[in-house]
Amino acid sequence: MRFDPKHPIKTSKKILKATFGSLYFSQKMMTADTTDMHYLDFIFGLQESLDETILGENQFEFLLGDPNFKSILDEFWIPPYPDLEKLSKLPKGSLGWVYANNLINEGYTPDRILSIDPYPINSIKEFTIHRIWQTHDYIHALTGFDINETGEIGLLAFTFANTHSPVAQAAMTGALMRYAAGKSSDYRETHSLSELCHSISIGLGLGIKCSPVIGLKLEEMVEIPIVELREKLNLPISVNSSLPFMREDDF
Repeated sequence: MRFDPKHPIKTSKKILKATFGSLYFSQKMMTADTTDMHYLDFIFGLQESLDETILGENQFEFLLGDPNFKSILDEFWIPPYPDLEKLSKLPKGSLGWVYANNLINEGYTPDRILSIDPYPINSIKEFTIHRIWQTHDYIHALTGFDINETGEIGLLAFTFANTHSPVAQAAMTGALMRYAAGKSSDYRETHSLSELCHSISIGLGLGIKCSPVIGLKLEEMVEIPIVELREKLNLPISVNSSLPFMREDDF
């Protein structure tokens, strides 16, 4: 659509604020010098901004079409905070065991998990934002994506395909833009375009095959063998650990 100065685009202050907010947090993520592959300093702000745009509305409409998500939303189901020590003692190979041991091996503690999210849940949109965050590392366990940067990008691709999340779409696109803008001395030295695209393609392919995982009460499925859940969700039973962005199943 071509811009016509004689007929300027009319939009609300709310939409303008959301648009500029999403641009601000996207720019921060693209230029951040951080070792946190989750971009936790920016992800909540970006999500809140994007939820006020048509992208956020489209995501919510899509999720309401999933009976599992609608059910936990109607119930306003809030899971307990994860007890990593307790989960790590579940049977080896169970969803909870894989989830907890992944986080413990990455240096996360229960206190760190609690401190990540300072926001209350007082609305439907906040519920949706939190549910995506709450299931993030469960999806790492189910899909096998590693926490290195390319693995996180693959998981973002999965989340976008699986939930139509605008923040996942923005962060995934931002990663490709970071690569395009990277200098030979930094980003391009540690990331190849083929690796990024491969990770994204796998994430998109896996995410589109199953209904939204965030609609499942994964926290009540922690004792189920992960291979059983993967099969039920139409995900690969085993992880291709030869890929640099995938974890190795150690069970």
